[in-house]
Amino acid sequence: MTTTNAPATPTVEVGDLVKDAHGRHRVVTDLRDGLPLLRRRTGGAPEEPPVDPRTLTLIARRGTWS
Repeated sequence: MTTTNAPATPTVEVGDLVKDAHGRHRVVTDLRDGLPLLRRRTGGAPEEPPVDPRTLTLIARRGTWS
């Protein structure tokens, strides 16, 4: 797994693995109005967009994590 630990916004894309402000790993499932929608890495319903998407940290790009 590739780790960059760089602020994710505005470069996150659908399928990317990110860490939120609470340290939880999340998957970007969609982008709406420039805000990423996230879900838990292991599944579950989409969550609300983060209040400040700049708080996301990119962990790995789509296709590079499992």
